[in-house]
Amino acid sequence: MSALQTAVGPELVVPNELPTENYDFSSSATPSFLQFLQLFHISIAVTSYDCQRLIVLRQKNDNIDTLLVPAARPRGLAIKDNKLTIAAYTEIINYYRYDQLSAEMANKIDLQSDALFVPRNSHITGEINAHDIAWGDGGLWLVNSRFSCICTLQPDLSFKPRWWPMFLDGPTGNGAAHLNCMAMLDGKPAYATCFGPFTSERSWREEADLDTGLLIDVQNNQVVMEGLCMPHSPKVYEGKVYLCNSGYGTVMCYDPVTKTAETLLEVQGFTRALTFYQHYMIVCCSKFRVSERAAPLPVALKYQDSHAGIYIVDMTDLSIVAYCRFDGDVSQLYDVAVIEQSVQPEILGLQDPRTTELFIY
Repeated sequence: MSALQTAVGPELVVPNELPTENYDFSSSATPSFLQFLQLFHISIAVTSYDCQRLIVLRQKNDNIDTLLVPAARPRGLAIKDNKLTIAAYTEIINYYRYDQLSAEMANKIDLQSDALFVPRNSHITGEINAHDIAWGDGGLWLVNSRFSCICTLQPDLSFKPRWWPMFLDGPTGNGAAHLNCMAMLDGKPAYATCFGPFTSERSWREEADLDTGLLIDVQNNQVVMEGLCMPHSPKVYEGKVYLCNSGYGTVMCYDPVTKTAETLLEVQGFTRALTFYQHYMIVCCSKFRVSERAAPLPVALKYQDSHAGIYIVDMTDLSIVAYCRFDGDVSQLYDVAVIEQSVQPEILGLQDPRTTELFIY
């Protein structure tokens, strides 16, 4: 596979976070990956909770440039209109996008970009192990894994539970089922994934059978797929539900009309994130890690090695048309999103000194 080496930007020091001065964030990509970014005038953002970074793959001088934004254990990522939202360790952080700055202000903070994202507010949730997030009717929806529920936010609460699986009496606080991801439809959660119908603490970790995962129809409150292995990231696309059957390193498709499912794609890694852009599916996989489950993952039994990477899949024929692989210390990718109409976005982290000198009013 021919590759282009990325150029990694300057790194910021985050107090009380992972030491990153020796971290290797390098990656390589097929030429078609850069061409994909150029064709659609976009950048691709992924969260990596092990490296505690939002990583943005963008363009610079006909190459792929890597932007690193510090965030405490980021997982869920949502971009809508002028907002970029990250689910961090104990808070939900909102960044707002500005496409035009005065020349004086841009020069003052030494900024060259076609889209600037600035942190504007956050909501303190506490350590709820927030996973997927999405903007919809009534604001931001998030999957609260610690309390096994889908919830929304309001100013005077850590979170407001809105739905939980039918096998639970309510938000438990013990993370028993490992409810992790959701698919939105018409502004509301439509499907959710979990590791199994467990009710007691640590039960999913100690279960010997790995194929206990479920896809649940949230609106009808019923299980529509079972026998999955650590499923993640359901998305509704053209009337069908696509999801990662992560323990097998695959992407599956469920048809709610025929109530049938099929496997579409297999990669040499732990599939954990997917999204759609135009007629393409963007799929992320992570390296294998030591599982807390009682048995090894099926994908780890099939392949000796694994990698963290991003695949671009053409939905017309399910062919992989582009690929980017992280070659250094990045091993875990959780979520992925497209930043539209920007080839050189800039995102100012909470600790970025430029944030203290940027005033927009």
